[in-house]
Amino acid sequence: LFAVDVADPSMPRIMDRFCVPQPGKDWPSGAISSLAVGEGCVYVTSAPGGLFVIPVEGVKPAARPQGKLPENANYREQYPTDESEFFVYKPKKEGQARTVQVRGNIVYAAFGDAGLHVLEATPGKGFRKLAELEGRQVYDCAFCGDKLVTAEGLDGFAVYSLAGGPGVFREEQRRRR
Repeated sequence: LFAVDVADPSMPRIMDRFCVPQPGKDWPSGAISSLAVGEGCVYVTSAPGGLFVIPVEGVKPAARPQGKLPENANYREQYPTDESEFFVYKPKKEGQARTVQVRGNIVYAAFGDAGLHVLEATPGKGFRKLAELEGRQVYDCAFCGDKLVTAEGLDGFAVYSLAGGPGVFREEQRRRR
């Protein structure tokens, strides 16, 4: 990753370079797969290197106009569901289904603004809600061994122990921007 000063577009100047460490490799840097500019830092991801946060004094995301919010944003399309064909779970609070992770018959479903719901899936009966990670916006989730990792929007990402059973969330770590 090169940091380039383009204050004068006719004379760009390389200010710095970040090489992603790749233990055991003989090239200078691993491939960077994504980056984002934060307040005072740059986030860089590399496969298989992981996530790096690089402090950069004075850097900040570009200001962008937000534009007009959509009208009737809470509208939920009603659609027919043939319960003889499949089962549907909709949280009471409106939220878009983003990610689902399954362990046995337990489903962890991230519904964005409606949070994370823990469901028991039973063949022939559908879903039964067991628990909910309350007060959180959850956009993604994944298992890492016996831990659940969640992406929670502006609250960053968190690592929860599920040792107490499905839906018993004990926060072990949190990383905010």
